[in-house]
Amino acid sequence: MSDIERLLLAADRLYKKHEVGRPEPFNVFSVLRSESDEVNLHSRFLHALLNYRKPGEKTRANLTDFLHQVGVEDFESSNVQVERERYHIDIRIINDVGQAVVIENKIEAEDRPTQLKRYHQALTKQGYGTIHLLYLTLDGHSPSDDSVGDLKCKPIPISYRNDLPRWLKRCQKRAYDEPALRESVAQYLQLVQKLTGTDYKEAYMNEMTKLCLQDSNLVLVHDLREAMFRARVCLLKRLWREIDSVLNEEIPDLPPKDEDGKNDANSVSDAKIKCFLTPMCRNRFHGLCYSFGRGVASLCVEAGNEASLFFGVRCHKQHVDERRKLDEALEDLRGESTLEWWPRYQKDDWDLKNPSRKELELLSNEAHMKEHAKSIAQRLEPFWKAVKSAGLT
Repeated sequence: MSDIERLLLAADRLYKKHEVGRPEPFNVFSVLRSESDEVNLHSRFLHALLNYRKPGEKTRANLTDFLHQVGVEDFESSNVQVERERYHIDIRIINDVGQAVVIENKIEAEDRPTQLKRYHQALTKQGYGTIHLLYLTLDGHSPSDDSVGDLKCKPIPISYRNDLPRWLKRCQKRAYDEPALRESVAQYLQLVQKLTGTDYKEAYMNEMTKLCLQDSNLVLVHDLREAMFRARVCLLKRLWREIDSVLNEEIPDLPPKDEDGKNDANSVSDAKIKCFLTPMCRNRFHGLCYSFGRGVASLCVEAGNEASLFFGVRCHKQHVDERRKLDEALEDLRGESTLEWWPRYQKDDWDLKNPSRKELELLSNEAHMKEHAKSIAQRLEPFWKAVKSAGLT
């Protein structure tokens, strides 16, 4: 057995130990919003928890606990207001003795110039003498110098990874007699752990990291990374062949494929696919286009800057008459509209640039790949029928 085979066998054992058969837990937050939605998911839920007060209690236990967790002491907890998106501040906590706490929530967004400095200045003008700026990020890094400016009061970095889970677990315990709240906190904690890589996957990744560091395994992993890239190119090449084959089966009068080089996107060469999979590569557009209407329009399946496939009718806006007629013909079809190159299109739901393990599984399975290609063909057929009905072929 070769060294690479032994490495793969050890990795397979770890996968079976940690991952096989473990279902992806249902999470209502993931269903209703993007998991990284700072404003409408995270700030909204954190505000609700911080502002929550049990019936009959004078102070907010979750808020008091949170402030203690992040090191804000001596904050007067009576007559407190917890506000969200007030004066553009994610969460603002104020009381009637001139104390204020600002929570600036950053998951994906960048700092804006002098953002924290402006918040501090605004609160000072409003008469708040003691102001704490909390800067909440996934990993607890500090805000940019540009955001802080020349503030003498330095922001306190806090994190989803270390600070929130401990506090959320205590919030959950305090809700022992409120099942709906307790379960909501549990699901939000689950989401936070997923975002920060501290859920059950963390143990798996820790052991995989140790495995990579053993002996010369890291060198083998380097070679496997290149092999993985090449394998993904082969899989996508196979997917394009399957799509072309199924389109010809499902749409018997499919127009001829544009292979004269006029349409730069109409190529599924190895070079084009490699460019699509390389983050910094330009001109990542490639695909299959079947020309009609004097060659200025096409029925097309394309990949490009986005991770998923686009498919529909392709015709640039510069062809004014043809584009107007296509817009009218396709108006009643379900789909996205309108882009510079697309009168009407739909999107595939597979991430081809950074596929999940499940998507790689499906791509590697010939039957699943054929089924997926068939679903694209079946969704593309109504576009072709609408074009034909309008006499635009």
